[in-house]
Amino acid sequence: MFEDAMAIVHRFGNPTLFITMTCNPNWEDIQEAIRFENSKGKTVQQEAHFRPDIIARAFHIRVKKLISRLVDDEIFGKVLAYIAVIEHQKRGLPHLHLILTLTRDDRRRILDNVDDIISAELPDPINEKKLYEIISKNMVHGPCGKDNPNCYCMVDGKCRFGFPKK
Repeated sequence: MFEDAMAIVHRFGNPTLFITMTCNPNWEDIQEAIRFENSKGKTVQQEAHFRPDIIARAFHIRVKKLISRLVDDEIFGKVLAYIAVIEHQKRGLPHLHLILTLTRDDRRRILDNVDDIISAELPDPINEKKLYEIISKNMVHGPCGKDNPNCYCMVDGKCRFGFPKK
């Protein structure tokens, strides 16, 4: 793998974008696939980690779609080369590391517009309620500290990750 990456860098230049994507066991298709009717006729929701086959299938479908959008549809520009690596986190969920190398012109365009592409802001909770809920649930740490002393991250009364931060 490392040799492949070095060969790509040697031939096409430094990568332009590093993109990660993590599987979310709460995706609707996963939740629907792990719901079943038991012998008593009651609908039961399995826990996602008991069905790694469904998790992997749903994730790989999204990975293929993402790569297609980036490479075939050229949403960031013409892709000269890419490397995709899928790893599994400690709790078993797959995540993707994707490195893209764009043409020189498209690199320049990305650099000139990086603030339009990358954002670290929460969506508006009123105008984009669903997106705000998804991001707040999955991408924001906490609450912990005084607000939630029983949070998993608490050790000796303090967040082991140093939250809340200024």
